[in-house]
Amino acid sequence: MLVFKTAALVLVFKTAALVLVFKRAALVLVFKTAALVLVFKTAAQVLVFKTAALVLVFKTAALVLVFKTAALVLVFKTAALVLVFKTAALVLVFKTGALALLLNRTSPAYKLTSFISTAYFKIFFTSKTRTSR
Repeated sequence: MLVFKTAALVLVFKTAALVLVFKRAALVLVFKTAALVLVFKTAAQVLVFKTAALVLVFKTAALVLVFKTAALVLVFKTAALVLVFKTAALVLVFKTGALALLLNRTSPAYKLTSFISTAYFKIFFTSKTRTSR
């Protein structure tokens, strides 16, 4: 009977030891799972931060593009304005030169203009005179 009791007691201790081993294995599994979850959470957080940084980079690049485009538009507007002023100055130079030619009594342009205006005046005055009679 003592043998059976001792065997039963050994069985109880073995079972208890086995339960303890399984509990420890389960606890290790829980900690490993928690660590794995932490790793995945950290990886997900890193991914979120990387995505946010990438979005920031693209937004900055888009902003730089906007400013570059605006600067380019300003350059072209300024160039167009310079062209307008240069053209206006050139027109003024040609007008001044033409006026100087027309006022110079010895120039052929003055003589031609004088001839044309005199002829036009005579034709106009003569046609008025004829119609009035």
